[in-house]
Amino acid sequence: MTTDRLQLWEQLKLEGLASGGLGAAPDSSPWYVSLMLGVAAWVSALLALLASVVLLHFSVGEQFGLMAVLWTGSGIALLHAARTAGAFVAQLGLVAVLAGEGAAIAFFALQTEALQPTLLFSVILLLALLPLLPSATARVLNTLGACTCWVLLVSWALLGEPRDWRDAQTPGLGLALLVWALCWLPVLGAALAIVANETQWMARSAAPLLRALLIGLLVALALATPLSNPLAGLLIWQGGAISDGSRSWLALWPLLSLFTALIAAGLAFHQRSRSLLAVCLFGVLLHVGHFYLQLGVGLLVKSLVMLLVGAGLLLAARYGRRPEITEARA
Repeated sequence: MTTDRLQLWEQLKLEGLASGGLGAAPDSSPWYVSLMLGVAAWVSALLALLASVVLLHFSVGEQFGLMAVLWTGSGIALLHAARTAGAFVAQLGLVAVLAGEGAAIAFFALQTEALQPTLLFSVILLLALLPLLPSATARVLNTLGACTCWVLLVSWALLGEPRDWRDAQTPGLGLALLVWALCWLPVLGAALAIVANETQWMARSAAPLLRALLIGLLVALALATPLSNPLAGLLIWQGGAISDGSRSWLALWPLLSLFTALIAAGLAFHQRSRSLLAVCLFGVLLHVGHFYLQLGVGLLVKSLVMLLVGAGLLLAARYGRRPEITEARA
């Protein structure tokens, strides 16, 4: 590549179109070039996947297993090659991996024809592939997907599947808190453990994997509740207001998830990642919206809760300032 640049530069000098010495080559392509390469990779990958479906007469469950192996294997190979090949190959590999994982989950679902085992298989599959994926983006997406499937698995296993919600009895306070704790405390605990032991793993070979895992966990704490339950508050049973006027303690879930999203934002600030902090704060706003839409909580109670949350945040900001900054202002 360097020889071609020198030959081109010399030819331009001979033709009087350039003068002086050849400047240094740019370290990377402009962002808009990388963006277009990524878009082209996604379009190419989707067309290739569609062509494979048509050519192989993709109609029976066994072919999902075959395609899962082919797509996942080729995707991982492309991701390894993307370290030197650029953005196009990286995005091509990412699409292939996602398609392969989807085919594997579809194959398992067709074999079992049961929702909860399929969700458990999805969690195990997505986490098991983390060490094999060289791409940080793929690892983050796998972690987010695993957390979302875990939340759906626990909540649907203990509270019933969505099709049974209309006829189900509303859970009490103890069960509502238990299910939420089983859903989110393992995710929060894993994120806190990774941050607490950062000095021990940051210089080891597992650092890229743990870093991507931490980012995925924080994004899950911020966004997995809206992803796993996008209609929270809009469905009567979910919102907590039943036709007979009773209330459901599930209305507390968005409020509890709001605090975990705030903790995730604090951990993102600790990691000095502005983009991750922005995602977590956006998740906080989504949780506020979910809580506001809960039919099982009155407007007066919502207002009082929001006032208490705001006062708590102001106090935390007041007493969390650095001493040197407070003294300088004084």
